[in-house]
Amino acid sequence: MSESRLLLSLPSSGSDWLAGAVARATGWRYWEKEFFNPICNPIPEIEDGFGCEMVSRYHFIAQPKPTEAAYQAWRKRGFEFNKEVFCAFNVPWFADRFECFALIRRYENTFPPKRARVLSWYDAIWNSCRDLGLATCASSLTERVKEAHEIAASHLKNECAKRSIFVIEYERLCDKDYVEEVSQKIDNSKANVIAKEIADTWKNPNS
Repeated sequence: MSESRLLLSLPSSGSDWLAGAVARATGWRYWEKEFFNPICNPIPEIEDGFGCEMVSRYHFIAQPKPTEAAYQAWRKRGFEFNKEVFCAFNVPWFADRFECFALIRRYENTFPPKRARVLSWYDAIWNSCRDLGLATCASSLTERVKEAHEIAASHLKNECAKRSIFVIEYERLCDKDYVEEVSQKIDNSKANVIAKEIADTWKNPNS
């Protein structure tokens, strides 16, 4: 089993909250922003192969070019837990190096966002998918964002299914039995503490 854990998700899907809750409950050393994101961690090993909303880096979202040097940069930092949101097209690479679980929130509970910058994140995903021939010629930002969420969520779920990675449904985290199941999947030895932290800090899907 890998010594590193990773939460795979999409932008504005509750990953900050869930990752924080899990880190507090488990005591895992947590890199609080995406390590493999050139904006959050602008080092050469990350900038040269991972995507984000930057004009010079968005193409790497759907066409990532990760290297072993990037993983070694992670290992040198000594952290145990991370979360990534521009990861839908990079699941195989992450799954080979991390113990992964995923989180997805439905489109209708993600949009419209409270922060305008969320639209730029999904527009970057759409443009990267368009360059790969996966997106259509959507005429408005709203259409591009909706299609980007559909493509990325579908791709993330499919890649996780291929590798038996557990996918958490955000909207179901208000259900006690489901939270217990999720907590056992994340870390069975600390399931009770994880479940309590999730229940105590649960946010409404529309928040």
